Amino acid sequence: MNERPAPPPQHAFRLAVYGLLAVLFLVLRALHIDHVLVSPAGQVPIIDSRYYLEWAQRILDGLGLGPHPFFMSPLYPLLIAASNGLDHTLTSSAFWAQSLLSLGTMLLIGRFAARRFGAWMGPLAALVYTLYAPSVYYDAILLSASMILFLTMAALTLLDEDLRGIAWWRVLAAGLAIGLSALGRPNALLLIPAFGLLFFLRGRKQSLGRMGLLVLGVVMMLLPVMARNARMGGSFALSTNSLGVNLYIGNHEDAAGIYTEAPFLTSAEPIYEAEDYRRVASERTGKELSVSGASSYWTGQALSWVVHHPIKWAGLELRKLAYFFNRVEVANNVSLYGVAEYSPILKALMWISFGLIAPLGLLGLVLTRKHPSSWIPIALVLSYLAANLMFFVSSEYRYPIIGILIVYAVGAVGEVVKRLRGAEPVRGIQSITLLLLLLLFINAPWQVPKREADPAMDYFNWASVSYGDGDLTNASLLFSAALAIRPAWNEAHLQLALVFEDMGMKEMADREFSAAGFSEEQVQEFRLQERYRKQVLPEELRGDPATMGARELTALGSRFNQLGRSRDAARILRDALDKDSSNANTFYQFGVACERLGNFYPAIKAYERAEQMMGTDPLIPYRLAWAYRGYGDRGSALSSLRRSRKKAAALPDKESREYWVNRVELTMDRFQNF
Repeated sequence: MNERPAPPPQHAFRLAVYGLLAVLFLVLRALHIDHVLVSPAGQVPIIDSRYYLEWAQRILDGLGLGPHPFFMSPLYPLLIAASNGLDHTLTSSAFWAQSLLSLGTMLLIGRFAARRFGAWMGPLAALVYTLYAPSVYYDAILLSASMILFLTMAALTLLDEDLRGIAWWRVLAAGLAIGLSALGRPNALLLIPAFGLLFFLRGRKQSLGRMGLLVLGVVMMLLPVMARNARMGGSFALSTNSLGVNLYIGNHEDAAGIYTEAPFLTSAEPIYEAEDYRRVASERTGKELSVSGASSYWTGQALSWVVHHPIKWAGLELRKLAYFFNRVEVANNVSLYGVAEYSPILKALMWISFGLIAPLGLLGLVLTRKHPSSWIPIALVLSYLAANLMFFVSSEYRYPIIGILIVYAVGAVGEVVKRLRGAEPVRGIQSITLLLLLLLFINAPWQVPKREADPAMDYFNWASVSYGDGDLTNASLLFSAALAIRPAWNEAHLQLALVFEDMGMKEMADREFSAAGFSEEQVQEFRLQERYRKQVLPEELRGDPATMGARELTALGSRFNQLGRSRDAARILRDALDKDSSNANTFYQFGVACERLGNFYPAIKAYERAEQMMGTDPLIPYRLAWAYRGYGDRGSALSSLRRSRKKAAALPDKESREYWVNRVELTMDRFQNF
């Protein structure tokens, strides 16, 4: 008697279709992930991806979120850390977590399309998203795009009701979703005024209450982060303190409309980027600024340029507009085109791209623009367009609109067919004409995006990281791959020459030096300097490292540390540890080499082992403190300094005791004020 009635046949059939789509979705992602994990994209994370992965590892190691205000948004590394255990590595676990979120996105897109254009448009939109090349790409790369698209579609689903009678809990929950999205990327906050305006237009009496609920939901997510940023940095920041830097990147004399590195940057890695912008701002103002203070400085620089160069700024904004709607997926990290070189799944789907979906999606929004149900989707597209115009254009930054574009793309096809087959053939022809114009505009071969549509920069970045890690074989292959695409790239030729030089391949190095524009005299000078650096090694350390014992390898690695050749030192000392792990000095020297290379986690582990073996030396916990500081763990850094001070106070020699106590005290003050 209490059995539930069977669902209608059509409804049951649609559920079965969605089930098949889910299977197809997961199979495609599994195949793609397998290819990515054995490629440089999975093996050699770079720039933001590397930063997020290392941050997540610190969280898993119990080191928390770091001792500073956030320069990068914190939600994504938390997701990576939470995914740990889904697969055999942290990287693959993160890929699967993103794919599962993306599966939810597919279902939300299907629901949204079904409510707008009919029940069977839902599975069609879900299929398009399943096969959409950038969605496959973002599900298996260490970037936050898939997470943010899921949160965006969740907010839209919650607001997918008549705004004049929408339930209060839906508005509050949508605010929570937008707040979470802002913790992944702060430009989601532009949705608040856009949606607030729609509340006002659809019901003025209730608009203040609904707006208050939306803002309350956002604040509930942001308030803990705001309080933490204020406690860590002493200044106000909604979620991150990188607003000024991003504003300046997109708005200055040499801005290109996409991400470009400032000439004073030593590295595009976020941890170094933040410090370089802070350092230069401090030099220009003559005051020692915090990262938050530097953000205010760069905000002022960007706004000053806009005010004093309105015509140039207007031209720049038009370029950003063209780039935002261009078919090319402009990357500021690993690009879709680099990953496609290693994934036959992604390569086969490249035709299902923004260049196809965006014209149809924009046409659908135009055709339905007068219907109130389209107002929120249009507001969302305009909000993310505004974010890209305000800062700079990136495929990752426009990705949150793709759910809407896919829904309205399938809707546009249905609308045009309906008009052509019905009593409005003229309007159908007008729609096709508009579609052709949009196709031409979006697929226009603009020079800057066109340059971004090859994987040369991906190969170069992967090669640079491999070279820094001492993997000379992969570095040579990847630099060569970059040059196969851009044969006249001097910087790549120079880097490849240095790799060949380290590999002992002099003739091949000569060829690359020449291609990089080096004269014979410059090459000879370079080699003279290298020969001098090698000649200062003692005679007993000039043999073949492969035949040396652990003690000789430790001495050689120590000497390389003295010469500043940290990469060589780390490689030699790792071999020494493989032969003998009982020498405290080997661990200490290995820690020094890793610390200088910026590899703080292995440096910490090496120093900790050395301290266990040499418990009375204040130098080791002192260096450990600096490694923790570089790692972003101020609490452990201060704790290590206190241990160093205690050991310094116990030194029997008065002069050494006073020296070390003073040194540790000065460093303690510096760390406390950092």
